[in-house]
Amino acid sequence: MLSDWQYVDGGDTITGKGLKYDPQRNIVARGELCVMVAEIALIETNAPQQFTSSSSVVMGALTVGSLAMTLYCITDPKACFGSCPTFYAADDPRHEILAEGFSASVARPLEATDLDALPGLRQRGGSLKILMTNEALETHRVQQVRLVAGAVVPGEQLFHTRENRIFAVKELTSPTECLTIRGDRTAAVTAFEGDEYYSLADSTELTRKETIDLVFPPSNGNRCLVASTRNTLMNTWLFYKCLAWLGWSAGDFYAMLERPSDMQQRFKPTFSQIFGRIEVQVRDPHGKWQPAGELGEIGPIAREVTMLTLPADPNGDSLHVRLVMAQGYWRIDWLAVGQIAREIDPVIIDPAIVWNYSTRDDEARKRLSDGIDYLNTTPGDRYTLEFPLPDSAREYEFFLESSGYYIEWMRPDWLDETDPAQAAAMLRRPRETVNSLAGAFKQIEARLEGDFWNSRFGREK
Repeated sequence: MLSDWQYVDGGDTITGKGLKYDPQRNIVARGELCVMVAEIALIETNAPQQFTSSSSVVMGALTVGSLAMTLYCITDPKACFGSCPTFYAADDPRHEILAEGFSASVARPLEATDLDALPGLRQRGGSLKILMTNEALETHRVQQVRLVAGAVVPGEQLFHTRENRIFAVKELTSPTECLTIRGDRTAAVTAFEGDEYYSLADSTELTRKETIDLVFPPSNGNRCLVASTRNTLMNTWLFYKCLAWLGWSAGDFYAMLERPSDMQQRFKPTFSQIFGRIEVQVRDPHGKWQPAGELGEIGPIAREVTMLTLPADPNGDSLHVRLVMAQGYWRIDWLAVGQIAREIDPVIIDPAIVWNYSTRDDEARKRLSDGIDYLNTTPGDRYTLEFPLPDSAREYEFFLESSGYYIEWMRPDWLDETDPAQAAAMLRRPRETVNSLAGAFKQIEARLEGDFWNSRFGREK
């Protein structure tokens, strides 16, 4: 623990004055100390901006004063905006979020590569500029960002599966019925426009399931279901609750995950696995519901558009689809059934130029392209990535591939809820512990969404 320290970004050592502890937290040295960066599992500091090029994981430790940047994070710290890097079309004056990267990667052992559709973007030739921001109280460790482009013809749209296969789809049709626990919500799911269907969580059991029954017009050939979805804030609130229970030991927990141990395996059953994705069932000619697969990407920020192939119907009857999902856990914006025209062999494009605000940053471009180094970003950071597009004779649709992970910053108010026993229960009995929080979640559920979006850092609201 160093109270007076020096570090040159990208250097090999941290030097300063402070205390050195053994694993039992007994002081074994004090005064002038030197630490090799290569030996550090985690750095916890209130000055994370000084470690943008460090190879170490950096966790911000907030003071009450630093939280003044957002009133909503003071009034309700578990409603703070967060969950990974956010991506925009750099020239879009509406500042509509296109995608969010690796939302479930809340620690290095959960690092992942995420493929996200960039809906509405079509272009011939030239270059495409994507803005990547950190608008949350987080440290983002971004290893790579690439543009994935697929050529399209009139009447087709491109969609990807959970296995990251990309298909051209035509003849999209909306459901004629959408029956939910809130009644008929057909109008809410027939267009990609932000009018989402969602339900409220159960008041006693957060893992309770709900069903949505859909009817689509008859269709033949290779069919697929296309869905635009995102999470509600239940997932985010529960994760923040767990960090609050860890309190001052949150840094220890992250460091423990960095080391090979059974803790990594015990942490694998995350909230996404407790609640599951959206299970898709199709009614067969005998009236029985048959499993067809799963939809739904984890993340509360951007609408994720994905597709699922469906079994063929030789009779050409109306298509009956049932969705089974955790109640109050998903928001659904759009549902459609289409005909699969062909599989796409996409073009992969690395950024040619990266701008740190208005300054060209070749080091950032290297880190985002080589698949080896990481770019550390902290709240307020903004990078514009410029991608050169292929042959201008063809029109392309786009996906964004991003890889990395992120670390949440601790909030002072969370420390008042420190409860190691509850944190341990979340690891040992996750479903039971989650359901015990139903009452507490219901008290704040109605206002969470508004507070979440109002607490974005570094953006106009």
